[in-house]
Amino acid sequence: MGEVALRHMPADAPDRTQTIVASPDEVAALRRAGVALRAIAPAEDLGPGQAAESAPAADLVAPVTDRGNQAEQSGTSPPPPTITLTVLRGDKPTGKVWSDALGTEVRVRERFDEEKGEMVPDLPYLNRFSSRQVVGIKQLHAALVELSQDPRNYLIPGHPVSPIAAAVRRAFVRTKKTCADYASHLLVLDVDNFVPKADKFVAACDEYIATMLPEAFHGASYIAMRSSSAGSAKSRASGARKLKAKIFFILATPATTLQIKAWLEATGVADAKQYAWAGQPIFIAAPEIPGPDPIQQRVTLVERGAEVVHFVMPPAPEREQREPVDLAKPSSRDVERIQSALDVVDPDDFDYDGWLRILWAVNQGTGGSEEGFAMFDAWSRRSSRYGEEETRKQWGHADPGRAGGITIETLLREARKRSWQDPTLTDGLHNLSVEGLEREARGFEYVVDVRYDFAENVALCVEEEEDRQRIVAAIPNDETRAFVAEGVAAAVEARSAVKKAQANKAPPLPSAVQLITQLQSEPRDNVVATWAARAAHLARSEVEDVIDAVERITRIGKRKLAGALNEARANLARQRAKKEFERVQAGRERIEVEAGEVGTMSQRAESAVVARVPSGGFLSFSGSPVKVEVDTLPCTHLIDDQDVAPPPVLQLKPFNESSMRTTIEENAIFMSRDARGHERREDVPANVIKNVLVNPSPRVPRVTGLISHPVVLPNGEIVAVDGLHAKTGLFLHGAAMGGLRPYTQAEAAAALARLHVLLFGEFEFASELDGYIAIAGLLTGFERRLMPSAPGLAVLASRQSSGKTTLARMIHVALTGHDMPVTTLSESSEELKKHLLAMLVRAPEMVCIDNIGDGMTFRSATLASIMTSSSYRDRRLGVSEEVDVRTETLWVITGNNLQLGADEITRWMVCRLEPKTSRPEEREFRNGDVVGAVRRARVQIIRDIVGIVAGYLASGASVGDGKSTRFKEWDRLVRLPIIWAGGADVTEVFRQNREQSPDEMSKVGVLSAIRDLVGDDEFYPTDVVSWLTGTAPGGEAGMPSAAQDDAMSRLRTSMSEQRIKDIRSTKSVGRALAGMANTTVEADGVFLTLRSRIKDGTRRYRVEVK
Repeated sequence: MGEVALRHMPADAPDRTQTIVASPDEVAALRRAGVALRAIAPAEDLGPGQAAESAPAADLVAPVTDRGNQAEQSGTSPPPPTITLTVLRGDKPTGKVWSDALGTEVRVRERFDEEKGEMVPDLPYLNRFSSRQVVGIKQLHAALVELSQDPRNYLIPGHPVSPIAAAVRRAFVRTKKTCADYASHLLVLDVDNFVPKADKFVAACDEYIATMLPEAFHGASYIAMRSSSAGSAKSRASGARKLKAKIFFILATPATTLQIKAWLEATGVADAKQYAWAGQPIFIAAPEIPGPDPIQQRVTLVERGAEVVHFVMPPAPEREQREPVDLAKPSSRDVERIQSALDVVDPDDFDYDGWLRILWAVNQGTGGSEEGFAMFDAWSRRSSRYGEEETRKQWGHADPGRAGGITIETLLREARKRSWQDPTLTDGLHNLSVEGLEREARGFEYVVDVRYDFAENVALCVEEEEDRQRIVAAIPNDETRAFVAEGVAAAVEARSAVKKAQANKAPPLPSAVQLITQLQSEPRDNVVATWAARAAHLARSEVEDVIDAVERITRIGKRKLAGALNEARANLARQRAKKEFERVQAGRERIEVEAGEVGTMSQRAESAVVARVPSGGFLSFSGSPVKVEVDTLPCTHLIDDQDVAPPPVLQLKPFNESSMRTTIEENAIFMSRDARGHERREDVPANVIKNVLVNPSPRVPRVTGLISHPVVLPNGEIVAVDGLHAKTGLFLHGAAMGGLRPYTQAEAAAALARLHVLLFGEFEFASELDGYIAIAGLLTGFERRLMPSAPGLAVLASRQSSGKTTLARMIHVALTGHDMPVTTLSESSEELKKHLLAMLVRAPEMVCIDNIGDGMTFRSATLASIMTSSSYRDRRLGVSEEVDVRTETLWVITGNNLQLGADEITRWMVCRLEPKTSRPEEREFRNGDVVGAVRRARVQIIRDIVGIVAGYLASGASVGDGKSTRFKEWDRLVRLPIIWAGGADVTEVFRQNREQSPDEMSKVGVLSAIRDLVGDDEFYPTDVVSWLTGTAPGGEAGMPSAAQDDAMSRLRTSMSEQRIKDIRSTKSVGRALAGMANTTVEADGVFLTLRSRIKDGTRRYRVEVK
């Protein structure tokens, strides 16, 4: 092994570094000695200046006592390195397949190759590169979790080479020259044959690291990803369970693929095939499983002491680097697809920018080849605006390998708009007989078994409807059969449209050479009558040859011929303009622009939009036009990071002027006439946009809220159909679900227990009641749109990392199917109002105010008002107008050691978490992927909630103690169904809130102290001021002075908690007493009530005992 160069930071001069040269053995010895080393690189990479300054390793004498890093000793760890992930996404799933729901056999998806006569891996045809950068182990974990959700994604250790940075064709899976090696900080170990003693997955990974890897890896954070066989598999020889995993480390010193492979082959610590070459696919997606995935967490972040591994890979062996493959020549399939798409697209449909986009698309799809240019040039010649010089120049400027640029998909998308269908789907594998397709269909037990192109195969290869029905009928599973039948019907309809378009397609226009040949064979009179119209589409550079030929045939002068051609060109331009206008106008409402008719034009524009937009595309909410859309929620951010954009959620997004203009333009066209009576198109008038924005008419569907799940109405009706529900005004999106029904009481009890296990089984609640409060919060969110008011959920704990935000997040995902954004409690009440209003106008199902300051008393008059009324009115942020919005949203707050104010004790269900360990941050949740785990269980969660609520309403049972809360509908739809299903009465929480509220305890202290001082006698605010300031003695006659002093001391303490500005002010004290008038509190089993009356113009008070 060769020497390496290291940066050394002397302990006595951390601002001065020293370059030294050391062997790998010396490096290991230096680290054991605690020497600070940084920025390791191969010695041969040093520049001349660096080499001159180097020193031998023996000269290093600066031990470091912490972790061998001067920066860490000083308390500031260096930032982790940036990692570039190269992601390849195929046009179909690339992962592995389970033969059954238990994963007893795992295989790569295969297909039958007719040429070879055998089964071969079913790899994707088209792969697209992308890259993303992450910093640190947490960002890497988040990226891997996200990428693993799509079975078409996989990683590669290298990076793509030009000219295939944007896309790679089939050559990628046939050659190893499409990717280049480079030094990366990411190390991926493919563990296959290690037999651990531990049973748990993470413990087995820890055992592998401690046993097999060098000491530098011990104690380092890593990410463990279960393999397709669920993380372990039995050895065929011994029957022992083997660890099957990919383990990701971050290296402080980057290493190339060749370095890593050489190290793996030399040590045998992991499978070196993972680094066979720079383009080797690293499968990261879960396997295709017939049924739900039994593994709820496949990617686990294991955080240890160090975030990076200080390990030096040995130098790579001498090896000649392969030359990148030349993909400039397109495949025959690509040529066929491109030519077919160009045939159905008219170049005159595009302006100059549109023409350039098609050029770039063809250039990228053909690798910039001459064959590609020939196709594009022939297509461009069909336009009257063709210019050979411009076409050649722009083709030369295009870059087929530009990452993020326009791809062939741009052309194909335009072709599909014109009913084009890919002709290459009928070659090779797809030419299947009826018997072959029927035989394949018999194997489709689950939807996941169906080939991605099976429906297209049936539509393209089977002519008779009877045969198509026979193939579909062969599928054994009802759900899968219905799925395929729908796909076949759609494919047949698309094929029919393609045939119709091809039948109606006009023949291609001739080139100049072709036209001259045609004219030379025709009679003179026919040439005179038709030549100009037939040549009008030609470019000016080609016309001269045609005019020369016509002159020879007709003996007509060139000047006259040129005039005839100009007139023909003008006619052609008018025809094309008319055609373009008809195309633009097709399907749109035609509106005449007339002065003084803004109201009429606005009504017609609005009607056009209402009639044409899809469901949810144009609605009215709180007096404003909105549309159903997934977008970020205003005034929110990512959990634990206020500077990062929040995850998007489903919402009713208000239109602005720009989006309204676009929507109207898509559904209406405004026309006017000039002085000569010629029509011309106009922009949408600004006043029309303003009218539609400000004052939507009754024609626009009015909604009261948006939900993304089924809901149970108070009459017991289950609503599970997408769209506007007329009775409630709710708009359901993504809520369609079959098989919902009321549960029996026994089923409801089982469902309640199941909800607790699925969502909250791993949380450490302070009491059993707190677990039911969490379930009550979940049910409140599901039924909140039907309740004019309802309590919120406060998730509190005594320390950080107890799982407060995670619990709220799981409820949000169950409610919406989306990850949870959070907001922060504003210190300014005015700013808080604006933030709350900005969120409410978008009708979110849930809002979480996360991590309120530790130990504070939570009070918010604005939020208290919102929670107990069905609407809220305030001024919009940034404008002067007021808006009235509905408030049926689940409000959630989280915090440590919070206390509730007087107005909050009956408005919040407090769910307390109490970790049983001193270091809750070290706990490992079984479901580390919170979002993914809840999404997988969401259907069952919804069924159970609907079954419990509908079951209670259908039973007509009388449960509970007969008492009700201030939230009547909440009692009926949440509290009582939980009791009926065998759960606790969660109203107990409001009594606990009252007992623990500092405001309530303050009132108890005030009334009990005054009672001790004056008994049943009346008193004045001035008396209380005297007691508080000590200017007058207090107490009943005969009361011991010690008792008086104690009572007055308790009074001072309790009154201070009433937030009195000045205890010496009779007015301030009187205002505090007035606020407690007729309030009853419990003190030591006795109920005390402060009574007041006015006598002789003065208010008097008395503490009444019951």
